[in-house]
Amino acid sequence: ETCQLVTVVEVISGTLDITNKCIYFVSDPQDKDFIPWYPIDFKIQHSQLREIHPRRYNMSHTAMEMFLVDRSNHFINFTSKKSLHRIFSCILQLDAPNLIKGSLTQKPAKLVQSLGLTQKWVKREITNLDYIMQLNTISGRTYNDLNQYPIFPWILRDYSSDTLDLSKPEVFRDLSKPMGIQNPDLEEKIKTKYEEFEDPVMGKFHYGTHYSNATTVMHYLVRLEPFTSLQIKLQCGMFDHPDRQFFSIPNAWRITYLGSDVKELIPEFFCLPDFLRNINGYDLGVTQSKIVVGDVILPKWASSPEDFIRQHREALESEFVSAHLNEWIDLIFGYKQTGPEAEKAMNVFNKYSYQENVDLHNIEDEKIRRKLECLINNFGQTPTRLFSEKHPTRLQQSPVRPIKTGTGVFGGKSQALRPTAIWRPEDLCTSYAEVAAAPVVFLGTPSRQTKALLTSNETLVTVTALGVANVHVWLPYSNGKQSHPFTLQPDLNPYATCLCDNGRNYDEALLQVQVPLSWRSLR
Repeated sequence: ETCQLVTVVEVISGTLDITNKCIYFVSDPQDKDFIPWYPIDFKIQHSQLREIHPRRYNMSHTAMEMFLVDRSNHFINFTSKKSLHRIFSCILQLDAPNLIKGSLTQKPAKLVQSLGLTQKWVKREITNLDYIMQLNTISGRTYNDLNQYPIFPWILRDYSSDTLDLSKPEVFRDLSKPMGIQNPDLEEKIKTKYEEFEDPVMGKFHYGTHYSNATTVMHYLVRLEPFTSLQIKLQCGMFDHPDRQFFSIPNAWRITYLGSDVKELIPEFFCLPDFLRNINGYDLGVTQSKIVVGDVILPKWASSPEDFIRQHREALESEFVSAHLNEWIDLIFGYKQTGPEAEKAMNVFNKYSYQENVDLHNIEDEKIRRKLECLINNFGQTPTRLFSEKHPTRLQQSPVRPIKTGTGVFGGKSQALRPTAIWRPEDLCTSYAEVAAAPVVFLGTPSRQTKALLTSNETLVTVTALGVANVHVWLPYSNGKQSHPFTLQPDLNPYATCLCDNGRNYDEALLQVQVPLSWRSLR
């Protein structure tokens, strides 16, 4: 099928071919050397497919995103819905052993329900960050299209104190309100404008801009490639004016609070300190207040970009945000996104940011269609709605019990257990463990990877006293012992067994080859 490979840098035309063994993308000859150092064409074996999600592109339901077992992904747009459905039909007939086909056949709102994501978040089985990221992915947000980049909330309003006290509610942003009315003084003005003014093209709206679009992403990530080059291209060969650059986090909040902006944040604010440094030494200019635009100016309570990310992530997982995040989800992904509830919440944007108001394939006039595409690309796109009712609240944090030491069987000998190096009660799911070779000093379940939503998160990470890290997966409890519900036992490894045959102790041999242990559970 004729298609387009959508990337952050460019949209590349080509064809997608499906054989009985592989999926191929072959770019058109004129695009072969678009990125000389990066191979555009690719081949995917059927066994590499993990998930495939339907996607929108320019508000048209003609695209899909393929997620592979190695966590890479490809965003493909087709010329029509019929072409996309033909591809889907072919993929469903493939012998793809690792493909979870529910991601291909279910609508986004239904997929959230079938995965039980909301229930897992409510019961604190996944973190706030994981939940937001998964809602973004299911609703169609992607790193491959800047106009549909993942959306994260502003969560703080205190960027001037010397220390950040997360026990004080006043340091947090009001998650029940859009960014445009964080300042209560602006509410009446915005409400009056909505009631008295209607644009002949955009319709009635509270805000003329959107909380997420390509310009927003480039604004935040201008210090990192390829976003540096993308902003220069957007600004006709130069950087944006220094006063409009993202040069200070406190200033970015101040501008938003005063009503000059409605931007939300992006995931990098919670995981990537590099975007806050001008590591490439770009000359971004000097503001009118004589501030040299270099590294991003941090809040007083952050001593470095790494410290800012650490405290910002801690704030995201705080009790206040956990108790009110459902209100923000209602605005962005839920029942307050459109309709009367959106009007009440002062959460209405221009009509072409909503997918139900755009159908480019039924517009025959090329000029009108291109104008609409420009509007969509410039003003942003509202995510696919995932919830039609009020989002449930999260359960409160249960009190943390003190860490206790005990005894366990290590290498055939009874030894004292060491306390865990990191204690996260919501991540642990064991009450007793038998281990071989060396004491386990850490047990924990990793956060779910965001690029493969349907992959089971039933894995356990252990670290032994010797510094050996292992990843374990669930296996049936089949050794017949019923005394303890959980055990950690070594898999017999041919290399270790061979060493044992030569007179070595099996536990010593196991240490030498660092064989991962199996995590067994009585299901």
